[in-house]
Amino acid sequence: MKALSRYLLIFLLLFSSVGSFIHGKSVYAATAVKGSITLPFKPNDTAVDPNKPVIYATKLGSKTLYAVNFSTGEIKSLNLPYPAERLDFNHNKLYVTQLKMSHDTYNQGPYSGAIAEVDPSNFTISNVLDINQDPYDIAVDNYGYIYISPGSGQWDDLKVYSMKDKKRLFKLHHTQLHPCMKERISFLMQKHRKFTQMRQPEVL
Repeated sequence: MKALSRYLLIFLLLFSSVGSFIHGKSVYAATAVKGSITLPFKPNDTAVDPNKPVIYATKLGSKTLYAVNFSTGEIKSLNLPYPAERLDFNHNKLYVTQLKMSHDTYNQGPYSGAIAEVDPSNFTISNVLDINQDPYDIAVDNYGYIYISPGSGQWDDLKVYSMKDKKRLFKLHHTQLHPCMKERISFLMQKHRKFTQMRQPEVL
């Protein structure tokens, strides 16, 4: 419980102050101001590394992925192939949605996008999977399956991918969810990371 409270406190302190963006550098010295860390960018989505004091963050419209060490104040950056939007951490890997097109409700296809896999041990890209989907949000289960919700169109399905097999495994039409993911997706929805075109599933 204490560990959870500490992470929540660090999270609030980390994003309580936003500084101006600095160009042309891959590592920034974050400035501590009254117990908070001033960031050189505005975070769009974040994920906490469960193994070390690092929070990963994306900046909307940017190809840059950030790693903020809330113990030392150091901020590292990594350039991805495409603009990064949403991310999730599981199986000791960080997974990031890669945008190849703008989200458009009225676009009925074809779609394109990608998923980047980042190795947090050395903060490098370990894999990239191109997909025939405009990714809106992402969740990774304990089996390593990657769930991607649609960012364009009105009736596209939630699709499931395997980075290991480098392919799409199956798709889930509307509220048909793989049993092992019902609880996780419901949790994400409760945290306001809502998936498009899908009602809240029943929790197992």
